[in-house]
Amino acid sequence: MRTGTKITLAVVVWTMVMATFLIVGIAFLCLRDPDKKFLWDQVPAILTALLGGGGLSFGVNEIRKAIEWTATQKATAQNSA
Repeated sequence: MRTGTKITLAVVVWTMVMATFLIVGIAFLCLRDPDKKFLWDQVPAILTALLGGGGLSFGVNEIRKAIEWTATQKATAQNSA
C-alpha cells in the first residue's frame, strides 16, 4: 500500500472519530442543558471544517493513485509471466 494512501486512511479515521465525538458531545450537552440546542446549528460548519476542501481532494487523489498503482502492478506481473 502506498504511503499517501496510508496517510489518507489515517486522516479519514481521525475525522470520523472527531465527528463522532462532536455529535456525542453536543448530544450530551443538550441533554444536560436544553438551552444549548443552538449548538446543533453549528454541526455542519464544524464537519466541513474537519473535512476541509484540501483534505477531501487529497484523499480522493490518493485513492485514485492507489487504484492506478495496483492496476500497474497487476499489468507488470502479467507481462513478466
